[in-house]
Amino acid sequence: SKENHQVQAVYACCMDGNADRQDIQNMHKESRLKDRQYQTTTAGIHREDFTFDLDGRRAIDAASQGQKRMILLAYKMALHACIENNTGRNAIYLLDDVLSELDLTRQQTLLEMIHGSQCILTATSIPAFLKTDHMKEYRIKAGTITEMEAL
Repeated sequence: SKENHQVQAVYACCMDGNADRQDIQNMHKESRLKDRQYQTTTAGIHREDFTFDLDGRRAIDAASQGQKRMILLAYKMALHACIENNTGRNAIYLLDDVLSELDLTRQQTLLEMIHGSQCILTATSIPAFLKTDHMKEYRIKAGTITEMEAL
């Protein structure tokens, strides 16, 4: 039986909601010495993050590996929809070896959810249910790419 779970994304901002331009400049000035030491920018919006809660608990602690993966995939699908809605352009999914981390039911659920979208999917093997006339299969061996014949 399928269980219904409540998932919530929590945005972790690097500044409080009242920060202005001067606050941001001060943050960067204060981190400059550390930035030089680490040779990277250690403070700023690129360090902001999301955490995900599952049924009121941090997903990293409460969710199974499959649930964690599906939460992240759902987030990426929401970003995909946002990009398409705001730009009017069709984004392409790039999914690297996600099927190996999901059971058959979750594999099918994922592929149903992205049906109709263009997707580049890497995998070590392709499940039989995925092999359709809508896909092209390429194999890479010893640096050579070969397009496989359609079924």
